[in-house]
Amino acid sequence: MLFIAMLEKEFKFKQVTIFSLIKLFTTTGITVGLVYNGFGAFSIVWVHLLGALLFGIVLFLYFRTIWWPSLCFSVAAVKPFLHFGIYISGENALNEFGKSIDEIILGRVIGLEALNTYHLAKQVIEKIITLITSTINKVFYPIYSKIRKQNEGKVFKQTYLQTTNIVATLGYPAFSILILMLSVVITTFFGQEWHNSIIIMRVLCVKGMFDIILNEFASSSLYVHNKPKTVFQVDLVITPIRVVFIYLSALVSV
Repeated sequence: MLFIAMLEKEFKFKQVTIFSLIKLFTTTGITVGLVYNGFGAFSIVWVHLLGALLFGIVLFLYFRTIWWPSLCFSVAAVKPFLHFGIYISGENALNEFGKSIDEIILGRVIGLEALNTYHLAKQVIEKIITLITSTINKVFYPIYSKIRKQNEGKVFKQTYLQTTNIVATLGYPAFSILILMLSVVITTFFGQEWHNSIIIMRVLCVKGMFDIILNEFASSSLYVHNKPKTVFQVDLVITPIRVVFIYLSALVSV
């Protein structure tokens, strides 16, 4: 992860893509070989271990003449990163809790059948959000950082607005088309038995239009300005409210 982050920071996305493709083709070949030779479910375990090992070797060969960590430690040098990282860790914990608590509540209050319907709808929309935002965020986060270091407030504002404009231009039409085409998409790819998930997906599509702007790039902007504490505090307030709202909504739906 450290090596990949360094490549992305220097905008070397070509190398990241090449290494990722090497890992993909290698792990695919290993998986096929293991399954063919009767390893069964253990094929998944071995392919993760061997894939990580081979990926690490490729990155080592690339970085060994460029940069390599040395055996030194400084409390003073680490302290600012710990202060920053503790809030990032707290934010990640809240995010993971928030991603799961809705399904826990729905499964407990409404039942497993309704949970399955909701889970499918949620997974589909989250994949679309990730597809729209992940690549753009990886490119623009290093740009945000470089602009911030140069103390170019006006340029940062313009870049942030351009980023959100790009995401909205891609995301809003995609979600709008999906809302209109959901009946066909669900029936064709998942079957008539999942027809009840359509209304849930439509609601989540509307939510996704806000998420692609607020959850991804607003947070990145605050991180770049060294304000992870603000992001954590906002989530610390919103998450309990969200939990109560989901629980009350589930009770009303019973």
